[in-house]
Amino acid sequence: MLSGGAEQLKGTQKRKDPDMTPEEMRRYFEQYKDDPVPVGEYWRDEMKDIIGKRAQETGLPFEQHHVWPVAQAEEIFKVTGRKYKNNTVVPLPRKIHQAEVRKLIHKRNEQKPKPQHPRESLLQGIQDTRNGLLEAGCDREKVNEACLKALRKIKSDNPGGFDGKIPPKSKGDSK
Repeated sequence: MLSGGAEQLKGTQKRKDPDMTPEEMRRYFEQYKDDPVPVGEYWRDEMKDIIGKRAQETGLPFEQHHVWPVAQAEEIFKVTGRKYKNNTVVPLPRKIHQAEVRKLIHKRNEQKPKPQHPRESLLQGIQDTRNGLLEAGCDREKVNEACLKALRKIKSDNPGGFDGKIPPKSKGDSK
């Protein structure tokens, strides 16, 4: 049923926004070229302020992207028994964060086998964040700065948690 030109959705069904075009993503990152990818802590006042301001300026809904995916941190807990602090995020428009074609940031969350070492897991999160932001059109230097800042924060939040070398993969593993 249509009401006021808008389709009404039943219950909690969410409407999937179309992905941003490459031009729209480029314009977004250009608009915030001085700090396109601020790094902060999940739902801290500073991050809330950035998200609120950018949402108001762009008219877009925003989400907080965990640089080290929560799913990965939980998998590592199962392997190591160690609980990791994992609240380092970057704010992104939902249309970039949830982009279907890109599976922007969490593209390897469902891969099997899952990383079994904390360093490998964190590396995967940083790589996926970096590659996704570059693919979305963010400036390479700014992406590298943000990823390095996030990496340092995650490591400082978890002293000793990412020590040791990543064990070599067995010959049967292709990736």
